[in-house]
Amino acid sequence: MPKRIFILKLLLLYYSNSVAQKKFNVLIDFPSNIDRKNIKFQYDNGKERYGNLKPTFKDNKVMISGIYYSKYATIYLDYMKGTTGFNNAFWITDKSATIRFLPDKDSTQNPLKNFELKNAYSLNSMGQEKLNKFYAVEEKDFFDFLLKIKGNMNDSLVQIAFEKAKVKNKKVIEFVTNNSNLYYSFWLFRNRIITDMDANPDSLIKIFNTVFSDSLKKSFEGNEIIKYLNGRRLSIYNNYIDFIVNDITGKKITLSKSQSKYVLLTFWASWCGPCVKELTYIKELRKYYSKDELEIISVSWDKQILDLKKAITKYQLSWIHIFDNNEITNSYGIVAIPEVFLIDIVSKKIIYRNNENEYDMVNVHKILNENLKR
Repeated sequence: MPKRIFILKLLLLYYSNSVAQKKFNVLIDFPSNIDRKNIKFQYDNGKERYGNLKPTFKDNKVMISGIYYSKYATIYLDYMKGTTGFNNAFWITDKSATIRFLPDKDSTQNPLKNFELKNAYSLNSMGQEKLNKFYAVEEKDFFDFLLKIKGNMNDSLVQIAFEKAKVKNKKVIEFVTNNSNLYYSFWLFRNRIITDMDANPDSLIKIFNTVFSDSLKKSFEGNEIIKYLNGRRLSIYNNYIDFIVNDITGKKITLSKSQSKYVLLTFWASWCGPCVKELTYIKELRKYYSKDELEIISVSWDKQILDLKKAITKYQLSWIHIFDNNEITNSYGIVAIPEVFLIDIVSKKIIYRNNENEYDMVNVHKILNENLKR
């Protein structure tokens, strides 16, 4: 490649990355009667969601800053008052913003309901209120059913709940299709619809290609959506998605440079009951196969690295661990955990994928034995 073309490509790459990444800061001012320790902060930057932020209060004010890649950074606020939870969400741009919540004399009301905004936008006014009206019947039917059974679910009741949820989610997709002019619909598609386990990724890609404008489809968020949906489509005989990342010890891990013939790539979390249950079987695989035959790489969904490290020690997990990596999760289209891929490094193919929310290590063991001729 001629040097000038190579340099031009580098400049274009740098420019596109610098344009995509923006900075935001927002001052949030709460009334004096609010209990600060019961407030939870999160934000979504268009690439990943940061949960359980712990910003420092000064009086009743708090400043949140960060980078974002989407049209807006989304700020989520949750507040517990007794046994009742309240929430609200706002969009922020690269202009310094202020969200000032107003005191309410009625203590039974939502303390996050009334506010004044500067360079910030309430999601309710940007499309959420319209959505709530659009699927109010389906939403009420779903939650009334949950209240009626009060968590006492047998298999038949679980199936009914799933069917009602499907009806509700179908209505959300209808809303997006009918309101493609709203950026909120695009945001809703990325944040909610593409992670619907019952939605076919091919159908979602079709909706994406036909409903949204070219500018949205070609945006950073649009690229992330397609990456995620293509990840959901990954199945056996597809090429695996390579990645370069540091593990929890700081060691650089490159999937394609693994010295093993096969790699078991798992997604899990220490708080996930089914994941913890299946650790026993993964440990057996680790003992049975040498490292030149099988490498194990686990990507954790834990939000605190200390929780992951405690679990590694507690369960004696002697393989590679990666902490909270959204890039890998999106590339492989992970909707729920646990999930597992068995990868043939030589052929560069995925030879097994289990996305039924439980590992099937008997099948993994069988496939490895057949391929290693043991």
